[in-house]
Amino acid sequence: MSIFDKFKSGLQRTKTMLVRNIQTIVTGTNDWNAETYERLEAALIGADLGVSVSTKMVAAIRDRY
Repeated sequence: MSIFDKFKSGLQRTKTMLVRNIQTIVTGTNDWNAETYERLEAALIGADLGVSVSTKMVAAIRDRY
């Protein structure tokens, strides 16, 4: 397995984890509250998007929702 294949595999696992976490958060969530936004931010940070990017994304979602 080449280094590129390992990198690609790692990114695929990260993507899968992030999608599952977001699906879990939004499925069945009718009313978004502070806890929901915190869970979303934690999922984004956990997927290595970084604190700054995650915070900005959640703020944008909060403003639009």
